[in-house]
Amino acid sequence: MKTIDYPLAATSISKKDMQDIMRPILQAALPKACIQKHFPHKLGYGTLMSEGFGVYDPSTSQVIEHIHSLI
Repeated sequence: MKTIDYPLAATSISKKDMQDIMRPILQAALPKACIQKHFPHKLGYGTLMSEGFGVYDPSTSQVIEHIHSLI
């Protein structure tokens, strides 16, 4: 995920395009973690305490990076 997180501050990718980028990544990674690949992604982006996978939504991380750069 760090290879996706690194350029987020310098890019402006739409939420739909970000989902298109993440779809093949999650479809390949989820079965290897013994999780059904059709698991709802909104639940997967949750924290470990809320029974999610601990994977951060890249579009949310992009907004945070943009705000952090402005500050």
